[in-house]
Amino acid sequence: MKRPNSNFVVLGLSGCMLAMSLAAAPAAGRRVISLDGTWQLAEGQADRRPALFDRKVPVPGLADLAEPAFAPDTFKNTKRLFGPEDAALAQRSYWYRREFVIEGEAPAVATLLVRKAAFGSTVYLNGTKVGESLASFTANWYDVRAALRGGGATNELVIRVGASRASLPPWAPLAWDYEKKSYIPGLFDSVELALSGTPNIVQVQVAPEISNKQARVVAQVHNAEGPTRARLKFVVREAKSGKVVGQAESEPQTLATGADKTVDVRIAITDCRLWWPTQPGPCTLEAELTGVDGKPVRSLRDTEIVDAKSNMAITAASGARQNLIGMGSTSAVPHNYSRLPLESRLDMARMVWGHDGLGFRVCKLWADQRWAPNGAQMLSSYKSLYDDINSVQTNMIWMYGATGNAQRDGLEDYAAHHAQMVADCKAGGMVFQYVGTCNEPNGSNPYLYWPSNAAALVKDFRAELDKRGLQNVKIVSPECPGVDSTGMSYIRNIKDDPAALADLTAFSSHSANMCFTPEYYNLCNVPGKESWQTEGDANGPEGTNDAGLAATFAAKACNDFNFGCQVWMHFLAYQDYDPRDNATRIMGYDPNTGGHQPFLKYYYYKQLRLGFKDGCLFRSSTSDDTREDRYSTMCFTYGDKPAIVGAAGQNVDGSWGLNVVNLTGVPERRPGSGRRSANYQPAATYDITYHVAELEKAGKLSFTLYRSSSTVRVAKQGTVSMTGGNVTFTIAPLELVTLVSAPATPAAK
Repeated sequence: MKRPNSNFVVLGLSGCMLAMSLAAAPAAGRRVISLDGTWQLAEGQADRRPALFDRKVPVPGLADLAEPAFAPDTFKNTKRLFGPEDAALAQRSYWYRREFVIEGEAPAVATLLVRKAAFGSTVYLNGTKVGESLASFTANWYDVRAALRGGGATNELVIRVGASRASLPPWAPLAWDYEKKSYIPGLFDSVELALSGTPNIVQVQVAPEISNKQARVVAQVHNAEGPTRARLKFVVREAKSGKVVGQAESEPQTLATGADKTVDVRIAITDCRLWWPTQPGPCTLEAELTGVDGKPVRSLRDTEIVDAKSNMAITAASGARQNLIGMGSTSAVPHNYSRLPLESRLDMARMVWGHDGLGFRVCKLWADQRWAPNGAQMLSSYKSLYDDINSVQTNMIWMYGATGNAQRDGLEDYAAHHAQMVADCKAGGMVFQYVGTCNEPNGSNPYLYWPSNAAALVKDFRAELDKRGLQNVKIVSPECPGVDSTGMSYIRNIKDDPAALADLTAFSSHSANMCFTPEYYNLCNVPGKESWQTEGDANGPEGTNDAGLAATFAAKACNDFNFGCQVWMHFLAYQDYDPRDNATRIMGYDPNTGGHQPFLKYYYYKQLRLGFKDGCLFRSSTSDDTREDRYSTMCFTYGDKPAIVGAAGQNVDGSWGLNVVNLTGVPERRPGSGRRSANYQPAATYDITYHVAELEKAGKLSFTLYRSSSTVRVAKQGTVSMTGGNVTFTIAPLELVTLVSAPATPAAK
């Protein structure tokens, strides 16, 4: 077994930085050294290092924390897209610098971890470029052994970051957001140096195998030097008590020079218990790599949740609530849509609107005066899309989405303008069954119109539509960005006016970070009135396999179905690819080739529809997580999010559908900004028992189980049985599980 020549590794910091030291430890042992603290900082260009580092800045810390401070407007830039005119801005950079020393010989393995650096980063150690990354919101590891100096020599670490989003190519995640005015660069997470001998453990993963009461551990080992033999030892302890509850040892592993090897071990857990709030917490896993003579090569201690399989019971109460009118999507003017080959257009229509696709049947077309100031322009913008969709879905519901400043234009004139637009569209062959009074009236400052005007505007719309012979066109309430006190005040104003309430057909809201709530359900639960969600939304970058976003959208839909929603619409069905805003789309297309591809959320929606078909009668579902009302009601709203969101309903053919989403482990989409507005719980696997009260006496029923995740899409995975109204299944983080029973007689009532 090889060992570094030096017996000790000691780290110190020199120069003007804060001094620190590390207690001596065997060289063969692994140590993670924090390089956080006070760094030097300079502003400069991407292609040349500054001659003088004239500021100090904490790490973690963005550039606006520098002393002396930069000008207040330095980091303000609301521009969404950058082009050749921004070349100078793209070259601006901030350079972070610090020094450190290693006493004794440098060890065999030295890895630098830069946890997060925006916008993009390039790393230099002692003048040698050791790596670069365009990732601004994920960690990056760099092998720095070749450039590292031991023996007490000074090491200089320099990290350059781009000064703005212009420094990154358009396809890289940029964190652009409508509401942000400043984008501040810097090292906004820790920087660490890991030193060890070799062979060494690169990573460890652990997963519970609950049925066998054991933990599966997969470890990757790397050998940087000559051939050797080693084995891995694992110990599982209760985190709180330190009690050993399992241990195992791998077979001896032969490692060639430069070899990587994966070791797979299963550890039996003594007195294995499922996690529960009143029971002991999770366990830690200790992994140690030793030579065949039993002496340590390198140890790695990491905390993993071993017995993290949690239990949750969900109950669907007796009694149908609302029916599902349909699911759908909105559409802004589709960019370059007319350039697409007809075959591509119709294929996308079939995938989203066709009965063999998602089966969506409700579409809202935005009537924004910026791009559709009159009926002729509205027809020019949308008619081809309208015809394509109608060719594959013969049962469409079309909603005209009025947009504009009703307060500025005057309520009556605003309503008259949009009523005339609806009439002009009808004359041109584009017929709307519903009209929305305003998109996000409280989404700008000042408001497009105030809550106190909501009832008056509904009545104005009714009067103007009737004047034009459009008595059959139904009216939808203003669509606020989310369910909060302001949004509900618009609805209360309408409810308080009997004439306005009589003119209204549907209450509506959007579901972004604040979806439907129990209070909202009680407010909108008015006999004869429908409840619509007209824009399920998120924005920002998205790859084709983003399970976090897919699970979030599925959870929003299930949440809203639990609280009375009858029409649920995603924001955009399909638009041309935009790497900075693909999250808004279900599908993207290339206008130059006609190529198109769905994002992962498409498949989550498709699976969701297996359980909830048009006409489904929903039941109210609650969980046994009683920590807070938001958890027991599984309510997706501002702040802490529930771990699990489930919904249940009976379809017209008598079949029952259950949809359950595991929201744990959703990645942070705006790193460094905090997660108070959308705080997701740590990743955890759950055993779910779903109880359907109406099926308690139905005997033994068989449900087909479908599963979607980052690795499978609408995968049919056999059947599970329900007895006494109870069915149990397992769901992993970010998964959607759907259970569907066979059609039954009598059908849903």
